[in-house]
Amino acid sequence: MGVGETFAFIALAGVAIALLISAVEVTKRFIAYKEAKLAAQGTAAENRALISRIEVLERIVTDRGPDLAGEIEALRRADAGAPLAFEKERV
Repeated sequence: MGVGETFAFIALAGVAIALLISAVEVTKRFIAYKEAKLAAQGTAAENRALISRIEVLERIVTDRGPDLAGEIEALRRADAGAPLAFEKERV
């Protein structure tokens, strides 16, 4: 192997390493994007659940029908099966 061939091999190896590093960075960014997208979807689902609960509570407060206790109990039973994943804020 001559000097020129050795230099070409080193240059080619450098280019291959650079391409490999670039591919790893692209993969990392893609995974971070997917994780952020999944987190946003989870947040949107929690927001929809909260909006639904608020609408029911607004209806209960404004209607004040004779079956208020029954509606509250129905809400408690419905919420017992699907708790929301929120932490209480510490004061």
